[in-house]
Amino acid sequence: VFDALTAMVDAGIDHLPITAQAGQLFGVVTRKDIQVHLEPSFSIVKLYRKIGKATTIGELITICRTLRLSVAKIVLAGAGFYDLTKMLCSVHDAIVARTIEIRTGGAGRDEFAWIHMGSSGRKEEIIATDQDNALICGGSEPASWTALISESLEQIGLPQCPGDYMASNQKWNQVLSVWVGYFNQWFSEPIPDHIRYLSVFLDMRPVWGNSSLHAQLVRHIRSVVTPEAIRLLAQDAIELEPPLGIFGIVGLHKGVDLKTYGIYPIVNGTRVLAVDHEILETTNTRERLEALRDQEVLSDAMCHELIESYGFIQDLRLQRHARSVMNESQVNNRIGARDLSKIDLLLLKESLKIVSSFQKFLMKKYDVERVVIYSQL
Repeated sequence: VFDALTAMVDAGIDHLPITAQAGQLFGVVTRKDIQVHLEPSFSIVKLYRKIGKATTIGELITICRTLRLSVAKIVLAGAGFYDLTKMLCSVHDAIVARTIEIRTGGAGRDEFAWIHMGSSGRKEEIIATDQDNALICGGSEPASWTALISESLEQIGLPQCPGDYMASNQKWNQVLSVWVGYFNQWFSEPIPDHIRYLSVFLDMRPVWGNSSLHAQLVRHIRSVVTPEAIRLLAQDAIELEPPLGIFGIVGLHKGVDLKTYGIYPIVNGTRVLAVDHEILETTNTRERLEALRDQEVLSDAMCHELIESYGFIQDLRLQRHARSVMNESQVNNRIGARDLSKIDLLLLKESLKIVSSFQKFLMKKYDVERVVIYSQL
């Protein structure tokens, strides 16, 4: 629904025709219809409309600050991860695109593809997100303006990536032929660094510029995937075992990192299955799981359990981030026993069991074993 509204706002229209699969007109929806449907999330919709009209970085700074508070309030009012994340991603995309337009004047839009990785690449952004970006250049030279964009995004409220996976790093600001060479090397020589790069860049999607550059690269990736790289990506997905013991979740009194032990294993495991089965059209975890189910790689039951568990763990993380924003405290991914109701504690335990079962499925499918025990909680 939000996608329909953004299309109407971008096109400057108030009515959108709805057609059946055969193409015949089914009905018409108005902008007001959608706005009513999106309540109480309309505060985000209004911010989205302001982004396209912004002419300065200062305006975007104000919008981004307001966005964090609006999202936190919506989350604490009951909005869930699956309800919110794609809407939030659309807004973040618009902020990034508008930043580039303001700083470059829109020059070179057809010559470059600004891409996102990480949670943004998967369209799974939540309140606290940092920069994970790169640039594919269609010409003969890398762009000269990427450092300015990264600095501007940091001013707006998107921190720089601690791992330096940003277009401001010359390594990730390269012409298409260099990117092709990267993936050739990463798949043919799957050393630990290259497996790490694959884990990052196999979640890439275009956000601004010439998306055909990204499409060309994805087509090439399809042709260079190797069994050994897939096996090592699977190994990476099962390394961190959920902290489950006989009496429940181990170390919960100190706090358990939801991202490390719940989110990463599902994201990483789903990614390797998707790439192995040539599902490269989407990077979103839920959509990958559904595509794997449709190809009968996963059973209906396993797909449903993973989608529900992933959504629940992300909901807990989202709520924790929202409370931190409202309290103006440090955002983190750890959750302890005192943060959970009895029902949430039970559901978290069951969700981590499903994560563990998924890892066992991967271990059997790819003939890999866990060689690193999870770190002290």
